[in-house]
Amino acid sequence: MYCRKGCRCEQQYRLHRLLAYDPHDECRGVFSDWFRFPSCCVCKCYDLPESIRLTSRSPRTVDVKD
Repeated sequence: MYCRKGCRCEQQYRLHRLLAYDPHDECRGVFSDWFRFPSCCVCKCYDLPESIRLTSRSPRTVDVKD
């Protein structure tokens, strides 16, 4: 899905540690493993002009000049 021209919405994931069981290997028993779960979508923009990329940064990364 496109969020605006030149951009697209991309699914983001978070890792969660859960208990798991392998039905094909009984000797392994119950173990903990990492699983990816969808957490949110973000709008990723590509091929933006340099002027827009510079103004779209987080305020924490921009040097403030007096």
